[in-house]
Amino acid sequence: MLADFKPEIDDFTVKSTHNKELADKKFEDLDEDIQNRIRDYEFTVHILASTVDDRDVIQIFRRINATNYNFNKQ
Repeated sequence: MLADFKPEIDDFTVKSTHNKELADKKFEDLDEDIQNRIRDYEFTVHILASTVDDRDVIQIFRRINATNYNFNKQ
């Protein structure tokens, strides 16, 4: 286990809403192939400056949610 791994914040269990076949399994109980697919998953991130006002952030999420790609509320 990694020295900076903290189970209380780093550990996770797959939810049925994410994958019904793997529901209620902890990461460590998943097949190695699935673990690697999770580790290798790439996604795009845009980091906003700390000076961006909360209202602007809300507006950005509203705009994104107006497309076919919905995000959950904060």
